[in-house]
Amino acid sequence: MLNSKPGVSSARQGYLGVLGFVAAYLILMLLWVPVPWLYPQLQSQSQSQSQSRPPLPDIKRLSGTLWRGAAEEIALPLVLRSLSWQWDPLALLSARFGYQLALDSPQNRVQVSVAWDRSVALSDLQLSGRLSDWISTFQGQPLPLDVDVSASLAVALISPQGCANFQQGQVSLQNWQGLMADSLNRIGRIDAQLSCVEGRLQVDFKGLAADLQMTGRWLLSPDRQYQLTVEARPQDADIEDRLRAVGFAKRSAGEWRFVRQGRL
Repeated sequence: MLNSKPGVSSARQGYLGVLGFVAAYLILMLLWVPVPWLYPQLQSQSQSQSQSRPPLPDIKRLSGTLWRGAAEEIALPLVLRSLSWQWDPLALLSARFGYQLALDSPQNRVQVSVAWDRSVALSDLQLSGRLSDWISTFQGQPLPLDVDVSASLAVALISPQGCANFQQGQVSLQNWQGLMADSLNRIGRIDAQLSCVEGRLQVDFKGLAADLQMTGRWLLSPDRQYQLTVEARPQDADIEDRLRAVGFAKRSAGEWRFVRQGRL
């Protein structure tokens, strides 16, 4: 009886080793499946289940495999010009399935991984460029606004119950072009800090123009309900007229406020 335990333990380790080898082999085989063949099959299946979940977006051009590939003209509510991906095997060490994604160029990147509980982790996000470099149209129309974007994010964790953690999330916007560009450029550069509060994404931002003194907060709940609050203290009548034209209401002590809420 005493000699049976080592044998049972050795057999169990061998069994687990075989299972691990089979699982790794199946994953590698799946990662080498050509995306131009696989994606239409998944898209057709998702369209038949469109009542229970949104269908997969249309994509004009696909190349590569699940291991490494690229897509062009991805039709979400907005159309992404290009997206490339490369599988990240190191994510398996934390029981996650991960990719490194890039928009337009390798410098605009983010690490993305998904766990079995459907939580999504983001890390090392870096973006720098014009919005129109990444997005060609919005809801079938040319972009009404274009802007220089600079964004970075160290770590973020998002679950079906909402966001759980945001670290060093920053966004800067400047040099607007298009609809209402004159009014937006009067705000100056807009700097924003991203954080997570009670499961909601919170974005605190401010405009750097001294003659406007604008601050604001945007909140997004897990059910996609949002609330936007913006306050400003304009220093001349011309700016007050512009604020009134876009929906600001004057309050006491020279403060103006804009409030909107809805669902994305």
